[in-house]
Amino acid sequence: RGHEWLWRFHFAPAKTTKLYVQFRTQNKPRNEKEGKVYQIAPAILRSYVVNAEYSPHPRLKFRTRCQQNVFRQTTTSQGTLVMQDISYQLKKFQFTCR
Repeated sequence: RGHEWLWRFHFAPAKTTKLYVQFRTQNKPRNEKEGKVYQIAPAILRSYVVNAEYSPHPRLKFRTRCQQNVFRQTTTSQGTLVMQDISYQLKKFQFTCR
């Protein structure tokens, strides 16, 4: 009835730096939300992700993620996410700020 594919590329130029890029597509019929009776219509969901992680010190880590989603059915909707995490390891405790 539908199909889905995922492509992910990992790159680690150093022990302290990691990067991945991901593309994902779903193409399958879904229920339409309009009306009282559910109708099935083809829908496409596309997702694009870039994620980077950098650790300048063994106890300190920075992580950044950018994501774009596009959903198409009878109308098109899209969303964007930009997220930054900072983590610090102090003995048995880890502190993370987003």
